[in-house]
Amino acid sequence: GQGFPGGGQMNFNPEDMAKRQAERLQQQLELNKTQYDSLYVFFLAQSKEQQKQREQMRQGGQQPQQMDREAMMERFQKQREAQEAKLKTILTEAQFKKYQEQQAQQRANFGGGQGFPGGGQGGFQGGMPPRQGGAR
Repeated sequence: GQGFPGGGQMNFNPEDMAKRQAERLQQQLELNKTQYDSLYVFFLAQSKEQQKQREQMRQGGQQPQQMDREAMMERFQKQREAQEAKLKTILTEAQFKKYQEQQAQQRANFGGGQGFPGGGQGGFQGGMPPRQGGAR
């Protein structure tokens, strides 16, 4: 079996992670049973994928902190976009809007970006990476 004794700070199994995420949204957005189940399945798949990526990094001898920060941010960006696209199909318009507002709020609270893997002190305010090549 692949259990790492005392491995990693986050020793949550994907099921727990998915359940916690789905429950949090259920409280915030008053999901119905169907929505909750759909989100749980989605989050579970996402958690398993992330776990797989962590395993691969570990086997490659890489600590997550050593991973290229740009690549890390890009991956988070992609995951967030995928998640929002999926949520859009599950939530009502009003729920999705509320969800987006809460996400924006969370990112604002993150502020300096401590809380992001890699530590990144003084990260970007507002939590969104500047778009490359965009007008400033």
